[in-house]
Amino acid sequence: MKQAAILSGVILMAIGFVGYFGQWVDSPSPSSDTDVANSVGDDRATDVEDSAPKKPSPTALLPAMFGLVMLICGVVATNEKAKKHAMHLAAGIALIGGLAGLGRGIPGLIKVINAEPGFNSRPVLFIWLMVIVCVAFLILAVRSFLHARRPNNPAS
Repeated sequence: MKQAAILSGVILMAIGFVGYFGQWVDSPSPSSDTDVANSVGDDRATDVEDSAPKKPSPTALLPAMFGLVMLICGVVATNEKAKKHAMHLAAGIALIGGLAGLGRGIPGLIKVINAEPGFNSRPVLFIWLMVIVCVAFLILAVRSFLHARRPNNPAS
């Protein structure tokens, strides 16, 4: 179970870092936006704010923060005395991360489905990736907790 916490933590950290620092491969550069706008006669081409690259929101790092806590819980779980507490904390973090992700992901998914103009669907992808990782870890944790409580289990 500690390996699952460490792996989930690393995956969540990767999701957060890619969400914050990464860019779409096929995203147009600001210069190509200006060229297209000039060819169409759009007034936005002269607006400095529209042509400047936007700084990503710090909230894009939230999956990385959840992942860091889960990673630390997985490392602490290598100590047999702290294993139960660390794994229960990791499961709680996964529950909070899954619920928080659903709270942000469902409205974003509705906007993606409705194809709202100007809506950036990239953050929604990373939110749903966080939800999937958190829920998968939570399922593994609950199964592990139930397995440990069985009376015929030699590991208990």
